[in-house]
Amino acid sequence: MLAIQIDHTIQAPASVVWLYLSDLNKFAEVHPIICKVDTYGGGAYRLYEKLPLGPFSFRFSYPVQVTLDPKESIIRYESTVLGIAKLDMRFHIVDRGDHSVTHEVVEIRSRLPVERYTAEECRKYHSIVFANIEKTMR
Repeated sequence: MLAIQIDHTIQAPASVVWLYLSDLNKFAEVHPIICKVDTYGGGAYRLYEKLPLGPFSFRFSYPVQVTLDPKESIIRYESTVLGIAKLDMRFHIVDRGDHSVTHEVVEIRSRLPVERYTAEECRKYHSIVFANIEKTMR
């Protein structure tokens, strides 16, 4: 298992961050590689992604279970991507008045050597997600 932690500080209130992270349809609006979301209810979704790989792109989909803890301001995504990598992502959102800080923890488990690659992709694309959420405030 590989675990990474990322802190995202943006000029947006915690309520706005919660809105985008708690509903994967809203999340897809600010995520650069999610191209479609199926919603099944009860926090169950299927995400469709188009991952750029040099001059080509790789399309795939996977199920995601979202669990919300509004009292603690924590959102959790659990998924298995392509049957090879299990991801457990937790976002703890803290309101700081004029801005918010989201502490993200991503745990990646795989029998194949894809953990570091997956971690770097999470870092790259989630920093874009938070920058895009911040842009919605302008």
